[in-house]
Amino acid sequence: MRRSTSSTLEKFFPHWDKCNHIHLVGVGGAGMSSLALILLNHGYMVSGSDLNASPNTEMLSEKGVRIFIGHHPTHIHNAHIVVYSAAVPHENSELNEAIRREIPIISRIDMIAEIMKRKYGISVSGTHGKTTTTSMIGTILEDAQLSSTLLVGGKLRSAGLIDHRSPDYVVAEACEAFGDFLHLPSIITIITNIDDDHLDYYKSLTAIQKAFIQFANQVPFYGQCILCLDDRSVREILPKIQVPTVTYGVHATSDILAKNVELKALGSEFDVYYQKSKLGHIQLNVPGLFNVQNALASIGVAIKLNLKFARVQRALKKFSGVERRFQILGMFQGAPVIDDYAHHPTAIVATLQAAKKFSGNRKIICVFQPHLFSRTYLLRNKFSKAFLNADEVILLPIYASRESPSNRISSTILMSGIRRSGQSKVELFENFLEVQKYLTSRITHNHVLVLIGAGDIWKLGKSLIEAHGEHRS
Repeated sequence: MRRSTSSTLEKFFPHWDKCNHIHLVGVGGAGMSSLALILLNHGYMVSGSDLNASPNTEMLSEKGVRIFIGHHPTHIHNAHIVVYSAAVPHENSELNEAIRREIPIISRIDMIAEIMKRKYGISVSGTHGKTTTTSMIGTILEDAQLSSTLLVGGKLRSAGLIDHRSPDYVVAEACEAFGDFLHLPSIITIITNIDDDHLDYYKSLTAIQKAFIQFANQVPFYGQCILCLDDRSVREILPKIQVPTVTYGVHATSDILAKNVELKALGSEFDVYYQKSKLGHIQLNVPGLFNVQNALASIGVAIKLNLKFARVQRALKKFSGVERRFQILGMFQGAPVIDDYAHHPTAIVATLQAAKKFSGNRKIICVFQPHLFSRTYLLRNKFSKAFLNADEVILLPIYASRESPSNRISSTILMSGIRRSGQSKVELFENFLEVQKYLTSRITHNHVLVLIGAGDIWKLGKSLIEAHGEHRS
C-alpha cells in the first residue's frame, strides 16, 4: 500500500489552498477528532468515518463534519486528501479506494507534522501525562494571549479546544507508538517520563529509550528539550542528549524545582524554583503528584517563552483538567464516580494513589477494562500488582481496539495474577450491564467508584450517572 510520508507529502500537497476536502478514516479517536476540528476551523471541508458512533463522532457532526458510521469506498467521494489513524488496518476499503483513485493517503502524524513545520512547534512526549501537560501549556498560552492551537488527545473541561485560525504556536501530543513522534518538527520538546509501553513494537525499554534520545536530539540549536528528572529512565538518557536541556521535578537537582509540595484531595500547592531562585507559589485544582510534575513541565515552556510567572500562576490555578483524566462524573447512590483513561500499570498506580488521597475513609471500588491484548500480556505481571490501593477490583474483558483477540491472555488470567499479588477482592464480569447490576446492589455513600481504562468504559460511567446518579455541577 502506498501511503504518503512527510518526505513525499510536498508533491501532493504543496499549498494548503489547493486542498479543500479532507477525509479522516478513524475520525472518532481522540487524536483524530481534535485534528478534524482544527482542519474544520481552518476552513476545510471535513468528512470522516469510524466503525462505531461515539461522543466524539456526535460532537463532530454537530460542528459540521460529515460523519459516516462504518467504512465504505463511497465515503471518500470528492476528497482531495485521505488521513488515517494508526488504528486503521491496511485492508480498509476507504484507503484502498483512495489508492485506486490516486488520492494521496497521509497518516495522522504526517498531517500534524505538516501543520507544525509552518509554526512554532511544541511537542509533549512521554508514556504518561501528555494530554494534561499539553492542555496546561495551551491554557498558559491562552492566558498570555498568544495565538495557539492544541493537537491533543482529550477535551479540556474548562475552555474546550484551544484553536486560533492563524496560530503562532502549535502544541501537540507526541506519542512514541510506532515511532510516530520522530516525524514531528519541534522547537521545544518535553519528555514527561519513559515507561515500558508499546512493547509489541519496541520489544524492550532500551529500544524505547533510544527512540526518545533520537526524538530529543532533533531539537534545533535554538530550541530546548525539557525533561522530568524524577523519572529514572529519563535520568538514564540525559547524558546522551546533545541539545539544550532544562530539567524539572521534585528531584533536588532539577533546574525547575517544586518545593514544599502539599497534596490535597483534589489539588495541590507548591513553591517553584528556577535555577535555585524562587519564582513563586502555584495552586492546582487537579490532584496528584503527577499533576505537579505536569505543571512544572508547562512552567518550563513558559520560562523558555519569557512569559511572566504571574500569568502562569493564574492559568494553572484556573486549569480544571481534561476529560477522562481523574474526572469526577457525578454521584452514584451517594458515591463519587471518577473516570480515568489510565491503561498502563504505572498510570493505574498513580490514579489509585490520587483516589486514596481523595477518598478519606471511604472504600475504593475500581472497575478496570484492560486495553489491548498485547499490552495486557506483555505487562501482565505489573498489572497484577497495580491495584493494591483499591479495596475491591472489578475486571471487564480486554478491549481489543485495533488488535485481534489472543488466547495468550484474558481477564480471567489477569484476575488470577491480581489475587496472587495480594488483592483478594477481585471479580470478573462479562459486560457493563452485569457490572451495573452488581454496583447497584453494592455501592453506598461509603464508597468511591473509580472507572479505569482507555477503551469504552466511559459508557459505564455515563450509564450509571444517567440511571441512578446525579451529574457533577
